[in-house]
Amino acid sequence: MEFESNSENRERNEQYFIIPQQHRPAAEIGLENMLKKIQLPEFDLKTLLCTSVFGSEILEYYNKNKFLDMKRRNKLTEIIIKHVFDYVAKYRLTPEDYNVLASKIITLFPKETASTYYVPAIRKRDSITRKPILARGKLVDKCRNLLHDCGPSVIIRKRKSSYLDEDDSYGHTKERQIVLESDELKNDMIWLQNRHEPWDEVLTKWKNTYGLRKLSTAATVREFFEEWPILKKDNSEVLINLDFEREYPQSTLKLILDWESAFQKIFEYKSLTIKDKFCEELITLLNSEGITEDSTFAAQISILAYLVPPKGKINLGSKNLWKFSSAEAVNSIICHAKIPGDVDEIIRKNKETAAIKKQTVQPYMIVEGPSLKQLNNFYIVVDELRYQTKSAKQAFDNVFKLFFVTNAKYPAPAEHIYLIIQKGIYHINTRQDNIIPYIMDILELLKKD
Repeated sequence: MEFESNSENRERNEQYFIIPQQHRPAAEIGLENMLKKIQLPEFDLKTLLCTSVFGSEILEYYNKNKFLDMKRRNKLTEIIIKHVFDYVAKYRLTPEDYNVLASKIITLFPKETASTYYVPAIRKRDSITRKPILARGKLVDKCRNLLHDCGPSVIIRKRKSSYLDEDDSYGHTKERQIVLESDELKNDMIWLQNRHEPWDEVLTKWKNTYGLRKLSTAATVREFFEEWPILKKDNSEVLINLDFEREYPQSTLKLILDWESAFQKIFEYKSLTIKDKFCEELITLLNSEGITEDSTFAAQISILAYLVPPKGKINLGSKNLWKFSSAEAVNSIICHAKIPGDVDEIIRKNKETAAIKKQTVQPYMIVEGPSLKQLNNFYIVVDELRYQTKSAKQAFDNVFKLFFVTNAKYPAPAEHIYLIIQKGIYHINTRQDNIIPYIMDILELLKKD
């Protein structure tokens, strides 16, 4: 993602061109009169829309329904970008320009969310992936697509990239080294690496070393577990919950308390968009008599990936583009084993699939039983380790908290689902969060009482 410092941003926003003044000397004219700031052409959005059939239809639809669907959002974006395209072709849109355009949209359509149309870039050190992330949103996408379609007829202006290598890992490592210089913390960490009882002492030393875990430089969940091997023991979910509750005390019980109402809101908002046969079967299961709480949650978390399908993709190299599907989003969150012997097979296959796609296997859950309506066992899976829990909802709750305790990335196909749950149910926001425009309407929906 591209991000600029305030000074760079200001410098680029204040682009200038020189207007000829009949070859008069600069001393006579004055520098302030020679330099004119290049600005995004001003226009009234409502007037612009009223001048076209499609634009008028967008206004009528919003006045009647009080929201815009995806089709009309896309058309609205196209009308705006085409209107200012002469400017776009000569000068790239700045973050300030995108904000102006997004502001025009939400002023005319108050129920819309600005981040649907524009999300600023994030610099490397603020990114959860430790890589810079490009700006995004419907305005950005449409602008890029039109420029691409124009090909060589449009001069593509290169962005400055000197700031992209900015990294704060040195400061992070130095801070960790300072903490490690405490003999007590160092000894507690070594003790936890070699012992797992008595339990009271485990809890005391675990709490003492919380700061060390927050400064961990482990790149993967596996590395984190190697650093803190006590998490491989049976009581690890207690330790995970201790760390999570310490950082987010108000969020500990949110899934238990708010999941049902949140799911119903999303289902009512998105259910008409479902066309997948498997998802329709899940909905039928959800409405069947005698369904247990565990089966209900397993079906709901699966349905969610069809209500809000993924739109992301990863370039695997050699012109091989991996576009995520709803089924892949589901499988990266929850897998179903029909018999106990299938559990190990699922773990093995997931590792093989991840290796082929050059991905790491992130924590997920497995439910076991003859069918989703008849579930017997529930597991958390971390790499090749598995832990049994008492319920489906508890399994997911612990998986979710594990991402925060280990500072792990969400699985790519289901990142948008995890962010909906993180922000909309657990009410957790961090500066490292990836901003995904197509879930912003869902997050706004979940804010309403």
